[in-house]
Amino acid sequence: MKFFAVFYGDDDYKKSENYFQDAWRVRNSILRKVYDIDNYPKVAFFYWSPTKGPYVWGAQNFRPKWINMVKGEYIFNDIPGTGGSYMDKETFYERAMDADVVILHTMGGNITTKEQLLNLNPDFANFKAFKNGRFYALPYDNTKREVLDPAGIMLDYAKAIHPEVLGDNTKYLIKIN
Repeated sequence: MKFFAVFYGDDDYKKSENYFQDAWRVRNSILRKVYDIDNYPKVAFFYWSPTKGPYVWGAQNFRPKWINMVKGEYIFNDIPGTGGSYMDKETFYERAMDADVVILHTMGGNITTKEQLLNLNPDFANFKAFKNGRFYALPYDNTKREVLDPAGIMLDYAKAIHPEVLGDNTKYLIKIN
């Protein structure tokens, strides 16, 4: 982004520099707020395909890395790489059902209600995060939001993981109640 901004002049370059610096400041502020936390909630972050089942990201993807940085424990930290892959349902359920926090990336549509969530997969009703009210849906256009508002997305993930410190009023994550 900074490279391309160079071709549009000093003002645009400064805007791009400020964009990155603002995101960096928010990141550091969040990390300071969770610094003294000793509990690491288990976090499941995945996409659910009605035909293929769960798609999970590797531990080196920026999303799991951020979850771990804000003192969450990404439950698929043993999966290598920056990409992701489909996982067999049995293994997925064994790990994800006991997660304290679930973030479901909806990819193909928005889920805003329990009914919509359970229509996607009735088994989600048995998840600890569903029962404790910490099951979140991430709208399908999140990839665009990660570029346009990285600070907002970082803060939302951190709020889902540690609402006791950061509050629970998320901007993009939809809490399924």
